[in-house]
Amino acid sequence: MIDLQNDRIDALLIDRVYANYYLKTEGIIDQYEIFPAGFESESFAVGVRPADKTLLANLNQAFVELYQEGKFQEISQKWFGEDIATSQVKGKEN
Repeated sequence: MIDLQNDRIDALLIDRVYANYYLKTEGIIDQYEIFPAGFESESFAVGVRPADKTLLANLNQAFVELYQEGKFQEISQKWFGEDIATSQVKGKEN
């Protein structure tokens, strides 16, 4: 982003959610044109060690429960300006 802002590069291929968050936070979103690059979907992850199967299951369940309660969408809207839930979080497996 710094190289783009300083005209060292002409464009940047970056995650849309991160780009929107960064540009809104910096108050410069109106200075850039954001357009889709043709990638169908984005996935987000919380990393855990392979041995932490219980932690992983609990995290996944917590995301689903937060979504069912509407809290996930509230947080997502606040920080990203949209609902970024995956189909797994929404309870709709691919």
